[in-house]
Amino acid sequence: MTRVRYLVVAALCVCFIPAAAFQAPVPVPPAARREIVAVPAATPIVVDGALTDAAWSAAVPAEGFVQKGAWVSLLALAEATWVLAAVYGRSAAEIARAVEMLLDHKDLTVQDSEVVAAALAIFRKRPRLGFSDCLLIELARKSGHLPLGTFDRELSKVPGAARL
Repeated sequence: MTRVRYLVVAALCVCFIPAAAFQAPVPVPPAARREIVAVPAATPIVVDGALTDAAWSAAVPAEGFVQKGAWVSLLALAEATWVLAAVYGRSAAEIARAVEMLLDHKDLTVQDSEVVAAALAIFRKRPRLGFSDCLLIELARKSGHLPLGTFDRELSKVPGAARL
């Protein structure tokens, strides 16, 4: 299943690369550049959104790096939740909290935030589903393309999905 997800994500990335990505980059004037300083940590940090490690208290907030209205795409959000689970071993509750923090952030704009909020509600009720599956069913619902056909037993139990 993981290999299939990689192939699907890779296909989506290739299909939706804008033509501008293949053009020469436009230089950014020095006054418009933003920088963030990385501070070395003496001990490993835990990426859980709680910011309780000693290393976090020494870090300089990156609020100046995030411009008002910075945009979080659905694809980036789906990938981030997968990384939190697969790489960092975060629980469904921790992932839900991270998504909620993004939705509530004063300076971020999450693409289709109402769809993300609905997906988050399903994810909290059915934590065995991956967040990306919850996002998929809610995107299909918003687009009017239900039922969503799936081979996934758990996802097929969600209203609006049908097992193939």
